[in-house]
Amino acid sequence: MVQESRKMVQALLVVVLVLAGWAPSAAPAAAASAVTISQTGTIVSATNGFLTLTYDLATGKGNFSAGSTVILSDFYSDYSVAGNSTRISSTGPATRTASWAATGNDGYGANGQRLTITNQLNSGSTIILRISMYEDKSYILTDMTVNNGTSQSIDFLEPIAANNLNIGAGSDKRIYTTPYTNNYDFGVAPVNDFGKSQNGYDRPYGAGETWSDFNGTSYWVASVFDNTNKHGVVAGAASTFNWKSMQYLRQAATANGPLTGFSIYNAGGQQSGTSVSSDLFFLGYFDDYQQGLETFGRTYAIAEPKLEWNDDVPIGFNTWYAYYAYPTADAMFPMTDYFEEHLKPLGYNYMNLDCCYQGVENKTDLENLDDFVAYVHGKGMKAGTYSAPFAIFDDLTATVPTTSYTFGEIALKDASGNPIKSYINTYIVDATHPGGQAYIAWIMDTYHVQPGFDYVKLDFIDLGMYDGKFYDTTKNGMQAYRIGMQIMRDALLAAPQDIYINESIAPLLPTGYAHGRRTGVDTTIGLESYPGIERQAFNAAASWWTNDTLYAYNDVDMIFPESVIYGFDKITLNEGTLLSTAIALGGGHWLIGDNVPFISEDRMAILRNAGLLDLV
Repeated sequence: MVQESRKMVQALLVVVLVLAGWAPSAAPAAAASAVTISQTGTIVSATNGFLTLTYDLATGKGNFSAGSTVILSDFYSDYSVAGNSTRISSTGPATRTASWAATGNDGYGANGQRLTITNQLNSGSTIILRISMYEDKSYILTDMTVNNGTSQSIDFLEPIAANNLNIGAGSDKRIYTTPYTNNYDFGVAPVNDFGKSQNGYDRPYGAGETWSDFNGTSYWVASVFDNTNKHGVVAGAASTFNWKSMQYLRQAATANGPLTGFSIYNAGGQQSGTSVSSDLFFLGYFDDYQQGLETFGRTYAIAEPKLEWNDDVPIGFNTWYAYYAYPTADAMFPMTDYFEEHLKPLGYNYMNLDCCYQGVENKTDLENLDDFVAYVHGKGMKAGTYSAPFAIFDDLTATVPTTSYTFGEIALKDASGNPIKSYINTYIVDATHPGGQAYIAWIMDTYHVQPGFDYVKLDFIDLGMYDGKFYDTTKNGMQAYRIGMQIMRDALLAAPQDIYINESIAPLLPTGYAHGRRTGVDTTIGLESYPGIERQAFNAAASWWTNDTLYAYNDVDMIFPESVIYGFDKITLNEGTLLSTAIALGGGHWLIGDNVPFISEDRMAILRNAGLLDLV
């Protein structure tokens, strides 16, 4: 989390200003100079009039500058072979050459040039670093390839790493970090005092969550910025087709000093071959880091466009906080009646089942779902449902529907061939296994498409990213995750009805598989001294830039203005107002998770507020 939660209100005010029409200052105007690349002796230089990159072919190190600010000095590239902790670096004894060529119409910017640095190491392998620069952009794109005469299994690729990162002048320098999934929190902290974090990653069964010093790992994207002048660096993944993407940050030695370490890298599982490449990375410097994050989001969407949604944001009801694990069609029929009569005229039209919905007496679950959808549709409203498709809830000896495989056969294994159990006490679907693929497709068709649902919440999909021993041994966790998510997306988009796809307990990247994504963990889950509503407000404020860049809409969890189910422990009016405000400013869903017919009139005023509903 590494956050100064007391700054939450300030962050929310920033979002209020944006919604009111205020806009941050523009990205640095680089005078749109043409990109020029030249070589003098061993020094290669590339510039677009604002960004400048120099590389010394004698040392295998480079500098990256914005204007007069040297952001990174003596940066280098490296990688590691699986099972060996020693990094193989571009700075080793080598023969080095440079070449460059126009990027062509690659979609990222005008009149781009791609610089290629080839480090042919005396040890036998070759590290190739590629850097693209454009005349109208304050960022570069970079990736790397490792070639070797014999096949290598590589588990770490770091195109750019340095023992420093400097953003220039500033009196309130901070880091902004992104969590692995929305089970954890965004982070904001002073550059010299990172604070504590859950340091979340793949968590096996039985492993507790930690609260310890932040380990410096940000996932997907990070920023180092000054909160006074707003100048800052933004670095992250420009693509995530083959690897998990991270940034490493090491604390500054003094207040407002430079970081003592920074890198962008790929890891998570491994890939093998005589040629192994990283994904693409984004590295830029902006007059306003906020616009830099928005630029990052739009740039990521070039290689992987967001999934478009041409209808309204989902507004309606969700069962979780009203019923928790006990929603039934018997309960939802009268709730649907209430919404039709009292709230549908205001725009509320989704009635969504969440986790753990139950069957009705003398009926199977599938018949129950059919009846529920038909009833909601009969009221002129839309029906939503839920699944956790990467989790195996069945006995491992049972047969996977539509196949001859057992669940034990399609379960993800560890190096010894034993099924891996997740933190929610389930085994995990191996999406590279043909039986695993058939199971995921069966879930989508049986529980979502065939009953006619209009909204599907896909939960605990972080399980699909776990690394292990896959059926297809050439794949790692990210590649397996993409296989599974593509099956889900394609099945839901092929349905005769339009289906809104929402992700929960999900990574920020990759995108393109869902219309919406949760920005934080369940609102009722606090952490250390941070109550759940405050966590939700902070994560909503930190996620403003993902709305309509990476996803059509953010999902800032459900509104419970009173939390009727808690009886005498109901939340206060102030808490309900804060939560509702955070959700409205989050730029996405407006789903009520409270037992609406029993909410007091002062809380119902929030749900009927015409101005809020117009904003949503």
